Amino acid sequence: MNIGTLLETVTNWIVIAGAVILSAVIIVSWLASIRTPKAAPTGSSTWFALPTWAQIGAGLAVSALLAYLGYLLWIPLRLVVSPEVLVVLRIVGLALFLAGLLLTLWARWALGAMYGVSTSFAAQLQAGHRLIQHGPYAFVRHPMYLGYWLVLAGVMLTYRTM
Repeated sequence: MNIGTLLETVTNWIVIAGAVILSAVIIVSWLASIRTPKAAPTGSSTWFALPTWAQIGAGLAVSALLAYLGYLLWIPLRLVVSPEVLVVLRIVGLALFLAGLLLTLWARWALGAMYGVSTSFAAQLQAGHRLIQHGPYAFVRHPMYLGYWLVLAGVMLTYRTM
């Protein structure tokens, strides 16, 4: 087994494990934020007026649909590079993926009880809401978004389909 094949196998397992961990943290945090009783929200939205079971069902259905569409619409890029460049791209991609994964998980941990469900329509602010300024939020305004972008960039470099 050469170094390229070994690196590909190790990278695949790390990325799969990282994606599963990140997805699990997001879904469990989301479910916990819905089920945790909170003070009355300061804003209103149609989404948050739905029963809890409808929010959970719709959220999971939309997540599954988007994952399926991403699979269907994947367009392979037919770029030919040397095996040496491919190894470098995998290493850089894996580093970006891991950095993004750790940043996202750190940001989620730093939010603690302030984490809540947000949609493209509204973010539900609670009566006891406070601005988080520690952890990664001391350096970046939206570290979870930055982490997601780093994860995506890492995956694109790692899996430059050939």
